Amino acid sequence: MSLRAERSNLAFCSCERRKARLLRRSEDVAPRNDRIWDNRCSVAGGGFAVALLVVLLAASVPCLAESAPKDTAQTIAPMSPPAFSGRVVDLPKKALRAGRDTITISVDAPRGYHLTDEVPSSLCWYADSGKVVAFPKSCKSYKSGSIRFPFKLIIDTKPGQSNLTLDADVFYCEDKSKVCMIDKFRIKAPIEVSGRGLTSTTFSVELEVLEEK
Repeated sequence: MSLRAERSNLAFCSCERRKARLLRRSEDVAPRNDRIWDNRCSVAGGGFAVALLVVLLAASVPCLAESAPKDTAQTIAPMSPPAFSGRVVDLPKKALRAGRDTITISVDAPRGYHLTDEVPSSLCWYADSGKVVAFPKSCKSYKSGSIRFPFKLIIDTKPGQSNLTLDADVFYCEDKSKVCMIDKFRIKAPIEVSGRGLTSTTFSVELEVLEEK
C-alpha cells in the first residue's frame, strides 16, 4: 500500500470516528448508513475522495444538544437598584418563610383624590441578594399601564436576609378638579427568610399630595 493510500485511510477512519460521535448525539437528525459504517476502514484505493465525502456529511450534522439555549425559569433580581431622586419610604423588617411568597403592594390615595388608570403607573423591583430572593417574573415584562394597585408580587426565597427595593411612579387625580399628578417614590424593606414566618405580607404606602408653589 502506498504512503498516500495509508494517509487517506487514516484520515478516513478519523473522520468516521468523528461522525460516529456526532451520530450518537443526534441520531434523530441523520440516520446511519450501515453499509458505509461496516466497511469504513477497508477502502484502499480512492480513500481520499471517500474521506472527503464523510467530512462533508459529518459537518452537515448539527450539534443540537450543545447549541440549544437553556430555559431559565427565574429572573434573578439585580444586585442594586438604579440611582433615585424621589422620596423614600422605609418599611420595618418583614419575616417570611422560605419558599414561594407573595408581597402585596397597596397604594392609598389621600382624601379627596383617587388613583387613575388613564395614565399608566409603573413599578419595578430589586433585591440586593439574589441568593435569598428571586423573582419569577421581571418588572420589565409588564407592558405600560398593566400595573394596577393593589399589586401582588411573587418571590421565591431561601433562608437569609435581603433588602427589597421597589420603585413606583403612581398617578392620581383630584376628585373635584380632575387635575392629575404623579408621586414618585421608592419602597425600601428589609426581609428575613427562615423556616418560619408568613408566606405573604403587605407593603402599604400613602401617596403625598404635591404642594402648589
